[in-house]
Amino acid sequence: MGEEWVMPEWMVKYAQRFVRDQEQCEFLMNVKTNVVVNAPLSLEACSIQGQIRLLERLHKAGMLR
Repeated sequence: MGEEWVMPEWMVKYAQRFVRDQEQCEFLMNVKTNVVVNAPLSLEACSIQGQIRLLERLHKAGMLR
């Protein structure tokens, strides 16, 4: 079993403004369910993962202040 995802310190200010609070982000990034078992939770987790990945790419490219 892999390690759980933990929000990096630099992301906290962006997550609170654009995504969700840190606790909700970490929970959704670590959810291991599928759409058949829990469709709403699965779709919410998929959505947050996309938003987090975008923030990671923008940070890596130096496009965040």
